Amino acid sequence: MTLPPLNDASLDDIVLNDADVTLDALYGGALMLYQPKKGFRVNLDTVLLAAAADRHARNTIEIGAGAGGVSLALAQQCPDMAVTAVELDPMMAGLLARNIAMNNLSDQVDAVMADGLMDTPPWASSGAGQHDQVVMNPPYHDAASTPSIDMQKSMAKAAHDLTPWIDAGRKALKHKGRLVMISRGDRVDQIITALTPNFGEITLRPIFARPDDTPAKRVLISARLGVRGGAEILPPVTIHADEKGDALTPMMAAIEKGQATIAMTSPSRQIKRRIK
Repeated sequence: MTLPPLNDASLDDIVLNDADVTLDALYGGALMLYQPKKGFRVNLDTVLLAAAADRHARNTIEIGAGAGGVSLALAQQCPDMAVTAVELDPMMAGLLARNIAMNNLSDQVDAVMADGLMDTPPWASSGAGQHDQVVMNPPYHDAASTPSIDMQKSMAKAAHDLTPWIDAGRKALKHKGRLVMISRGDRVDQIITALTPNFGEITLRPIFARPDDTPAKRVLISARLGVRGGAEILPPVTIHADEKGDALTPMMAAIEKGQATIAMTSPSRQIKRRIK
């Protein structure tokens, strides 16, 4: 296949082998993505994270955007939202830029090839974050326990500590801004510990593959910077309708089509916000 040109001159030196990428559809073909055949690819976590993001945020930054699945989904589904998509890996950054152009989202999405975990990121150079929302799908697997011969996959999925990701989110956010992330269920303790010094109103939604799936292998987490409020566990999201088979629950089927979102604010907090 022939890839369209990059829309960012700073990425012109990236060399992509067309044979190593595929063109794939999300949301029933509403969003098209070039992505590598091997390594980090868009998956179910992508649509879950996009569905959990706050639709009312005026500007959002995704740290570790990959080929842009979440960033482009948010821009396409939220026409008033400006999105900054940050990706370190040169090949993925090249695909990200191409995907932005191919989906005609250049006016809404900016591609930034940078280390989102750097000590002083360019988006926080003024000393304070500039974004209403940060979304992220941090590495799931411990580097020591799950080594990968594919360096790109290893970079995307292997990490000893998620604290730098939480800290990067803090630096990117305005006061009272929202962080939304998806992670492995057994890393919740580490994430909560990293969040609590600076974030409040933490909410968790367990993700179950099937009705009998315990414990939850994935969890969606939302938190707000610089606000008070303890943690709450919201009702779970279940992917498949039955213990066996591939049929999706009605909610998950709607999410895959881009027709439903996942609320990450408890009803009690929504009521208090309306009263104020």
